[in-house]
Amino acid sequence: MTLDAWRAHREIVRHPDQHDLHDVGFSTFFLNRCNRSGILTAGVIGGASQHGQWRIDARFHRNELIKRIETIATHRRRITVSNLDAEQFMRDRVNALPPTTLVYCDPPYYARAERLYLNVYEPSDHVRLAQSIQTKLRRPWIVSYDSHPAIAKLYRGRQRFRYAIQYSAIRAYEGSEVFIFSDDLRIPRESAVLYIDRALSRLQRSA
Repeated sequence: MTLDAWRAHREIVRHPDQHDLHDVGFSTFFLNRCNRSGILTAGVIGGASQHGQWRIDARFHRNELIKRIETIATHRRRITVSNLDAEQFMRDRVNALPPTTLVYCDPPYYARAERLYLNVYEPSDHVRLAQSIQTKLRRPWIVSYDSHPAIAKLYRGRQRFRYAIQYSAIRAYEGSEVFIFSDDLRIPRESAVLYIDRALSRLQRSA
């Protein structure tokens, strides 16, 4: 857990074609835990000086991370990882799943995406994805997004709720996100929504 190690892992992620897939995977894992808000392109927690309250290992709780990985391993036969285009995946794979399947879609943010991801969606991509989810996805679905007027327009008429979230990737500030639901899902009562909001806040602080 040193800055030299962080720089080495950053270079591996920047040039994945030059490294073994296992090394790229671990370096991605390392940066996710050591970078601000887990964003691969963000800076290291604590900065280059490492003199702040939070430092590079603030989110690298080894024993807890080991437990998470071992838990995933116990369910490995029930997990499938794909690198398909999202729309193709929904069309060819998701619609073939049992009717009781609940689909959670987590597209890239609409705003400030270039500061958060290695690859970003253009506005036209968000439009096409929204149309695909709402017209071609034949299973109940939930979509989460940053709360933006353009997204509200794309999913006009759908049931939804917003919740506040604290961001700290570049600087600390509070924003809001939105959950959008397919028509065949029933949103919890207001008290349940409040519970979910608080649970999300706790998860964010512990992540």
